[in-house]
Amino acid sequence: MRREKKDQILAVLPEKIRGILLNHGLDFEKIQEIRLREEQPLAVKKEGKEELFTHRVTKEELRETMEYVSNYSLYAYENELRQGFLTIEGGHRVGISGKIISEKEQIRRAMLRSGMTREEVTDRIRKQMSLEEKKKKAQVVLDNQGSLEALYRQVDRELARILP
Repeated sequence: MRREKKDQILAVLPEKIRGILLNHGLDFEKIQEIRLREEQPLAVKKEGKEELFTHRVTKEELRETMEYVSNYSLYAYENELRQGFLTIEGGHRVGISGKIISEKEQIRRAMLRSGMTREEVTDRIRKQMSLEEKKKKAQVVLDNQGSLEALYRQVDRELARILP
């Protein structure tokens, strides 16, 4: 039996963060993103607006979240991790580290992936946060313009920093 969105999300969050979100009375159906960044305020984006909480996410909470998301086996998800996300129950994506690419490359990839026209992709990108804003919010920025091996080294280095 499939769980509700609220239960799917809460299942991968540490107890303290679950409590904060539940006590705040959020409508989980409207949540678009929950951002956990070490020593940064817990952030929830819903209906296009970001709300920051006073709680600062700890390294231990990040570690606990990764254990829940990966069912205590990061190695089983190695390929997904290298893509920068894991997919959990309900199709929700858990981003591990942000990926920022040039707008030209972003358009090219989106067209290949979605079959949309250049105009459709450009319109969608205009409605999103700018690359500069994404860089400001990112805790980690990976350069994926080089070889795949170079990208893997960057991901491995960042994972080693986050996970003991």
